[in-house]
Amino acid sequence: MIKRRTKITKFGLILLFVFQILDGVLTYKGVTGFNTLEVEGNPLLRTVMEYFGVIPGLVGIKLLACLIIIFMYNNIEELITTWFSIVIYLVVLAYAAAILIWYLVLF
Repeated sequence: MIKRRTKITKFGLILLFVFQILDGVLTYKGVTGFNTLEVEGNPLLRTVMEYFGVIPGLVGIKLLACLIIIFMYNNIEELITTWFSIVIYLVVLAYAAAILIWYLVLF
């Protein structure tokens, strides 16, 4: 049973990485396509992009998010339970919604 949960959790983590990349690409397309940072709904990301620039800000935030995911997966083994899997999939669902919104706005 634990091996199955771990496989499910690993799959969820991979989805998180994929969604980080997709969200970054679509955010870049949206921000550059509309030629304003105001279309970005996340105030932290918008501020980082204002300060460092669009590409460095996006890459930095997405790398930080991936590093946090890796850190949590490697160092908080006791969290890799059914609840942690549920949380991962809720975050994946949130990213899927964000990607869908960008897709609908851009295309």
